[in-house]
Amino acid sequence: MDVAIAVSVERDGGLEGPICPQFGRAPRFLVLRPGDAAPESLANGAAGDAHGAGTGAAALVARAGAKAVISGRFGPRAVEALRALGVAMWIAPPGMSAGDAVEKCRRGELQPFEIRTF
Repeated sequence: MDVAIAVSVERDGGLEGPICPQFGRAPRFLVLRPGDAAPESLANGAAGDAHGAGTGAAALVARAGAKAVISGRFGPRAVEALRALGVAMWIAPPGMSAGDAVEKCRRGELQPFEIRTF
C-alpha cells in the first residue's frame, strides 16, 4: 500500500506507541506518507466533543491526505464519513504498536474493516 496512512494512537510517542482502540476518540493520529522519514503527529480536537467525534476525526485525517486509516474500531458515523471521503479502514488488534500496524497494513496482513450483517 503506497498511500498516506493515518493511525489512531493513545499518545504522542511515535511509531512505538500503542494503537488507540477507538477511532473518533483517539487523542492523536500519526500520518505516514510515502517517502517521508518521520510521521506527522496530529492532535484530534474532536476527541472530546460530546457529539460528532467520529466525523470530526474523519475530516481531520482526510485533510491530512490519508487514504487509509488504522484503528482498533470505528463507530457508525465515522464509517459513513470515511467512506464518503474515500478513506479505507483497517482494524488493528489491541496492544499492537502503530509501527507494527502500518507495516502489517502495507504487507496486506491487517483485517480490512467491513460491516457485518446478521
